[in-house]
Amino acid sequence: MRKIKWKEIIKNGYIVIHNRVYQIDDFLSKHPGGEEILIQHKGQDATEIFECIGHSDRSKEMMKEYEIGILDTDSQNDENEGSDTDQVVENQIISNEIERDFFYFGKKIFVFGVGFILIPVICYLLFFYK
Repeated sequence: MRKIKWKEIIKNGYIVIHNRVYQIDDFLSKHPGGEEILIQHKGQDATEIFECIGHSDRSKEMMKEYEIGILDTDSQNDENEGSDTDQVVENQIISNEIERDFFYFGKKIFVFGVGFILIPVICYLLFFYK
């Protein structure tokens, strides 16, 4: 199993659970708890939230399909990385947060917009259409 550094995890939006790294993009729409919770934890260690929510043995078995490696625990203390790399990682973290926020609020705006359009149409059809 390949060792994956934190910088790569953050850059690619992988999720870490129990020091195992998962590529979850293909699983987002299949997640029974919704994609939002996964998007919120991209590029992070999600072990604590994973354990708090609780998952069945079947779901833990399904995770193996998305596992791509194990966390390189030495990468947390790696002092040899340059500041340019640190800036790239910081930018990726910001990008992941923006993506998460856009998805969350974009979905709410879409639902509101559809409701804003449908309510007058339904009222018109109910009262004026004969």
